[in-house]
Amino acid sequence: MNILIIDSNRTVMIARFLHRLGYYFNFILDKIRGRINRIKVASFKPEGIAKGNALISYNLDPFLAKSTEAVCNKHTHHWETVEMVRILLDLGYCVDVITLFNDLFIPKKNILSRSIVGTI
Repeated sequence: MNILIIDSNRTVMIARFLHRLGYYFNFILDKIRGRINRIKVASFKPEGIAKGNALISYNLDPFLAKSTEAVCNKHTHHWETVEMVRILLDLGYCVDVITLFNDLFIPKKNILSRSIVGTI
C-alpha cells in the first residue's frame, strides 16, 4: 500500500515538474517570437513614381497576418495603421512600417521629415 502512495506522489511531482518546464519553455519561445516580430519591416511602394519615403512606427500586426480584414476587426489601431499606409500610398509615398517597439531599426532611406501627429 505504501509503495502505491509513493509512486503516485512521484507521478504527481513529475507531472508538475513537466508542466512547469513546458510553461517556461513556452514563455521563452514567446519572448523569442516577439523579438523576431519586433524587428520586422513591412515596405510598400505606390503605383507610379514615388514623391518620397515615409516611416510609420506604430503597429505592424495587420501586415504580418494572413488576412488583414480579420486583424482590422480586433482593435482600432490595426485599422488606423492600414489607413495611414493607404493614405500615404495614395499621396505617392513609399511607406515602411515598423512596430513601436523596434529598437534596432535604422532607416536606410531619406524619410519624410515632418512628423504627422493626430488622427488622419
